[in-house]
Amino acid sequence: MKKTIIPILSLLVLTLFSCEGNQTQNQNKENTTPADTTAVETTAEPAAAVVEEVNENVAEELFKKQYPEYKDVYYRDSFFASCGDEPEDCEGCYSGEELACYPLKDGGYLVAFTHVFGGPGCSGEYDYWTQIYKDGVLTDVKDVLPIPELDDLLNPSKTENYKNDIAEFRAMFEKSPMGFIYYEFQPPMSLSVRLYPWDCEEAYYNMDKVMLSPYNDDKVPEYKWDGVKFVKQ
Repeated sequence: MKKTIIPILSLLVLTLFSCEGNQTQNQNKENTTPADTTAVETTAEPAAAVVEEVNENVAEELFKKQYPEYKDVYYRDSFFASCGDEPEDCEGCYSGEELACYPLKDGGYLVAFTHVFGGPGCSGEYDYWTQIYKDGVLTDVKDVLPIPELDDLLNPSKTENYKNDIAEFRAMFEKSPMGFIYYEFQPPMSLSVRLYPWDCEEAYYNMDKVMLSPYNDDKVPEYKWDGVKFVKQ
């Protein structure tokens, strides 16, 4: 598992979890078979509101089947999410799960899972994986989530004074990019991607000064879901 290290306050803001609460694109998960979910009709183009409502129903059912141990499930921005209890052996830690669905053109859904674990201090981890849900069965699928080039995630007007840090970070990013990016899923139609480089090391921390961020009103890379793949906008 690749680790992405982040400050706890930033993680809380970005995830919007109400509790005190790396990335690998795919991990093997036990298949589950949620019952009585509603599939998107593919013979006609449904209204956007209908698609979103169906997505919500499917996502909620899948979440409850996949994570029956979670009793408090939150709906936000077309996500279903929940926070776990603070681990007894890790003071200040927190964990949570998120799930989002994107309808497939030929029926069924791409399901994007996120697991977050935040540790004390400036540490934290995100895990991502994707599966196809069709005919009541979840199956693993790889290489679906887009991975931008590092330069697409940086603000060129701010890089001049951090060339050495960027060169050092680029070597790590190119070796394992999924360890340093954050996906903001916006089902059923899109997602955005931004850099998530935080660590206690200076080279990581300085990337925070040059990365594109929506909190600075920067335009981060965005992708539209076309029913088969994510297409850069």
